[in-house]
Amino acid sequence: MNTEADSADRNGVLITRPAAQAEGIRLAVEKAGLKPWLFPCLEISLNSAERINAALRGVKAGDILIFVSPNSVAGVFNAVDAGLRQQLRSAQLAAVGRRTQAALEDEGLFVAITPDKKHQNSEGLLQHELLQDLEGRHVFIVRGQLGR
Repeated sequence: MNTEADSADRNGVLITRPAAQAEGIRLAVEKAGLKPWLFPCLEISLNSAERINAALRGVKAGDILIFVSPNSVAGVFNAVDAGLRQQLRSAQLAAVGRRTQAALEDEGLFVAITPDKKHQNSEGLLQHELLQDLEGRHVFIVRGQLGR
């Protein structure tokens, strides 16, 4: 026989976000009176600091550095040495969305290129006027290996 308590234990929300990103959702689910079921389906791991530093040493003043997620920002700025961090400041920084822009600004960086409010995605970013003439410039995209 099912009791009301048994039924309440089965009613919940399956949260599949990576463990480090699930906390806000878990709290919202609990606040709504439901049980959160944590089942991370993705783990985010970073390349070595040496590999990240080596990949970004070619960034020069005026190049464009596009960050696609807050994780890409954290991955880079937790790995780069102080000299490279300063070098990256000379690039024009781009953020695909508002959370990514906020993560860059939290690092004390100026974000020159963002999509308009209605198109917070890579397609919207590509419409930005600063990305219309790229002749002679390098563009670096900071993202995961197996992203969407």
